[in-house]
Amino acid sequence: NCSSLTTISFPSVTSIGDYAFLNCTSLTTASFSVATRIGANAFANCSGLTTVSFPVATGIGNCAFQYCTRLTTVSFPVVTSIGGSAFYSCSSLTTALFSVATSIGAYAFEFCYSLTTISFPSVTSIGGFAFCSCSTLTTASFSAATIIGTYAFQGCIGLTTISFPVATSISTGAFQYCSSLTTVSFPSVTSIGNSAFYSCSRLTTASFSVATRI
Repeated sequence: NCSSLTTISFPSVTSIGDYAFLNCTSLTTASFSVATRIGANAFANCSGLTTVSFPVATGIGNCAFQYCTRLTTVSFPVVTSIGGSAFYSCSSLTTALFSVATSIGAYAFEFCYSLTTISFPSVTSIGGFAFCSCSTLTTASFSAATIIGTYAFQGCIGLTTISFPVATSISTGAFQYCSSLTTVSFPSVTSIGNSAFYSCSRLTTASFSVATRI
């Protein structure tokens, strides 16, 4: 709640505790060159934050950057775990790059209305509602993901292309209301959840070569 804080310098900090900078609404830059841990709600509601740099951080706690409404690009080169609601309602976020992350928590990017580019080549698990209502997202490609959580891409009305070559399970409502999808192919999926493609009004082709349950 240090709402007037604009500049911070912690060159040797390795761990940022929970709620550390919560509601520091005037803070514009967060750069921690040696921090490996970002606690829960650490920068939540830092509505002035435009730039973040955590080159060696390996974990992002729950709600760490939620409501950081001016963030446009985030890149975490060595983060392996993204907590639930980590970037919830970061409405200006356009690009999210996580080259080694293996898991995305529930609600992690929900209501990131401006998100157009995502890169998660190592993610194996996508939590429920993870990208729900990311209405400008056009492509979702997850080469290693096996689990697509409930309502993970619900309301992604701009989504035209999806690629999940090793996914084995599509949970309830995962792609419902993705009204721009025309073709879907899931070569490894065995189970398709309730309402998985509900109201995908432009879908013309659906291919599931090994699915045993719909």
